[in-house]
Amino acid sequence: MTTRRAFPGIVALEHRFDVPLRHEEPGGETIEIFAREVRSPRHADDAERPYLLHLNGGPGFPCLRPTEPTQWLGTALEEFHVVLLDQRGTGLSTPANAQTLPERGDDEAQAEYLTNFRADAIVRDAELVRERLIGDAPWSILGQSFGGFCATTYLSQATHGIREAFITGGLPPAGRHIDDIYRSLIGRMERRLEVYFERYPEDRQRWAHADPWLRTVGREVGMSTGPEELHYLVEYGPDALGFTERARRTATMATVPLYALLHEPCYAEGDATRWSAQRMLEEVGAPALPGEMIVPSLFEDDPGLRPLAGVAHLLAEKDDWPALYDRAALAANDVPVFAAVYLDDVYVDADFSLATAEMIRGARTWVTNELQHDGLRVGDAFERLLAMARRYA
Repeated sequence: MTTRRAFPGIVALEHRFDVPLRHEEPGGETIEIFAREVRSPRHADDAERPYLLHLNGGPGFPCLRPTEPTQWLGTALEEFHVVLLDQRGTGLSTPANAQTLPERGDDEAQAEYLTNFRADAIVRDAELVRERLIGDAPWSILGQSFGGFCATTYLSQATHGIREAFITGGLPPAGRHIDDIYRSLIGRMERRLEVYFERYPEDRQRWAHADPWLRTVGREVGMSTGPEELHYLVEYGPDALGFTERARRTATMATVPLYALLHEPCYAEGDATRWSAQRMLEEVGAPALPGEMIVPSLFEDDPGLRPLAGVAHLLAEKDDWPALYDRAALAANDVPVFAAVYLDDVYVDADFSLATAEMIRGARTWVTNELQHDGLRVGDAFERLLAMARRYA
């Protein structure tokens, strides 16, 4: 089913596709995937125009809701029709949240259901969408953050579907144990927090008096305007009227529960995660604001997550996660790959990313300290990578 809409600067085609819940069981249960195809009004009827799939960050977040063709999207529309995919469980795709998951049964049934919501399944969804939209033709892909993890899985599983790959702040730490990933993350978070507290020294004490789970709003500190956003949230002090309510609205993951449930499992290949972030925080020492690290207490403190606490514990103990990256396929890759690696990225370790780039045959990187993790949204990361791709074409 497709709905066509037009508003200033954009023609949008809204598509819905039935896909298998388990791709290895094509005749079994299905779920729905929503994709919004965005076209430039000047090229809205151009059937020959190439396509670009955007794989957004997460896990567990819906894709961009465009209001105008600005930033990277405007650049992309000069050359492509752009597909904005709501990854399974998010947005207008079949939802997976505290309201819908109990319909699957007990905690064990819910946890088993969620094992089908990682990058490998997202890639196979994307392949079905590609085939139904444009047939055998490959498309370009743009992966941001977790979307870059998905793009690397795509390069491992289905290079025949990819014309070229762009990755921004999202070359995954392939082959790294999850404890190493979180140990490194804690160090980067502490360094970024020092930037924040040097700029606003009075905030250190203010956050010390805030409720512990409200400090998870510190996950925003790694964005380009993160220190300012955190300061404006707490500048009147944690006892000021409205602080707790504003902080709760920012901290809660009620609307994005998959982010909390699958944040650690999105790294897992084989081993159980066993609440890695919590264990590494105890080993290394917790920073003032723990940021995006998901710990068991969040499923007690955040009302939106409490019904899913049992599910989260089962996912943390699962020890047979399938591999997400095929080293042999990456070493034999023949798809042009262009990746932006941010040296000061809080969320994705630059050294780990560069090591992964070495695994991907022919991958080219733009390494910079000019941008933070949100360089795709607020900077010129896509423009730089696109220019690089056309230069090497």
